[in-house]
Amino acid sequence: MNHEKHEKVEHHGPSDAMYWGIWASLLFLTATTVLVSFLESGLNAGTIVISIATLKSLLVLVFFMHLKYDDEVFSNMVLVAISTLLLVLLLIFVDYPFR
Repeated sequence: MNHEKHEKVEHHGPSDAMYWGIWASLLFLTATTVLVSFLESGLNAGTIVISIATLKSLLVLVFFMHLKYDDEVFSNMVLVAISTLLLVLLLIFVDYPFR
């Protein structure tokens, strides 16, 4: 049997405390979304819920998917994908008034 010494690998990314903090933030934002959904404020509630969902997705992308600590090429690929999605949604909503 080969007993090699395992070198300690340097950890690039958020600490465990940071992960717990992000998890707590996601739970708080989810609870806030549920509370806002019970409000009878119409368009304002929808805007708030979409904003919270965007913030939650950014937290997941940046920290859990390690975009903050990865190569810039991966961040650029995500930006291209999001830009394409926004362009498609924009084209759909531009067509909406003409129906």
